[in-house]
Amino acid sequence: MSGSNNLTFIVEEKFLSLIEQQEVASSADQFDLSSENYIRLANLYHFHKDFEKEESILNRFADSERAANDDLVEVYERLEKVSNLRHLQTKVKMQEFSSEGDLKLISIESDPDPVVDEISSRKKVSQPIRSDKRPLIGQTITALAVCAVYTGKSFEDELVQLALVLFQYSAGEEKPFKILGNYVGNRKPSYSVADEIYNRFCIRPTDLRDIPLNKQKVAELFERADYVISHNNADIERQQICMFYPEARQSKWYSTQKDIPWRALGFESKSLSELSRAQGKTKPRTSSERAMAICNLLQQEEPYAGYPFMERIYYMQPMKELVWTPQMDKRVKKLNRKTSLLKIIGGTFLTLSGITAGLVYAGMIPLS
Repeated sequence: MSGSNNLTFIVEEKFLSLIEQQEVASSADQFDLSSENYIRLANLYHFHKDFEKEESILNRFADSERAANDDLVEVYERLEKVSNLRHLQTKVKMQEFSSEGDLKLISIESDPDPVVDEISSRKKVSQPIRSDKRPLIGQTITALAVCAVYTGKSFEDELVQLALVLFQYSAGEEKPFKILGNYVGNRKPSYSVADEIYNRFCIRPTDLRDIPLNKQKVAELFERADYVISHNNADIERQQICMFYPEARQSKWYSTQKDIPWRALGFESKSLSELSRAQGKTKPRTSSERAMAICNLLQQEEPYAGYPFMERIYYMQPMKELVWTPQMDKRVKKLNRKTSLLKIIGGTFLTLSGITAGLVYAGMIPLS
């Protein structure tokens, strides 16, 4: 083994050891996993064009139940690029056989490297003007910024809290942005919520009972919005919301994390917390603060440009339509049955409480 290979092996083992220690500590102490060491090891594999190992270490992070939400979208994007590179690697072109009968292979090293390009990119990124879109001047766009809290990332997990901020953007006006309303509500899932979720989003367990989600209010806000805008884990967030409110799947959904090329625009991170800090704002903690942070972010002007980020969203294509399955229909019915049952139990309890209070007042039941 050469000295270079030996050094690479040592560095690889060091990163794997750090990752294992980090995973053990995260599981024991219930804190989120950072993607930093996974990314650094992925960069090492990428340098050596070992795309299989690169994909494997990124999947190891993405599949972890402890993976930090702020890091996941970036890792998913990186996985998509690595998958494309692996596909290129397997499509090695063949030339004619040499006189010795050897098979010559064309190197793919000259192919563009989208991962490295993105890491090193600091180019000015122009707004993607689309000919099929009307000019924004004179238009008013109504958008709904959303932040959902849920028990986990699997299909069986459930919505716990939903925060919504409805706002307008009128291009060309002196004060183009206007907040129309905000809302936050909670729902009690089928199983207990981890303390970590309560702590991370500053939710009191009693909020699930005292501030229940009002489906009519949620429906009203969604119906008023031209666009629905999410940030972290937009695909998961949309699915969780649509399980509670299926009509939301008809909305045009966008992701400020995916749709805006933050790194190419000079930002170090796509995390909502870090982007807020870069704009001089404090780190958003609650779901309400995070929904408002999305709204605030879209009001900021892009670097090297004179228009707000909201205009970039206008010219982007919305997320692909959510593929609705029979399994989802069953899931919605199950969740709705649970909600109806809780309402019946709650109503029965209030009725019995009222009857009891009346009997006590009438002296028919002694007050102990």
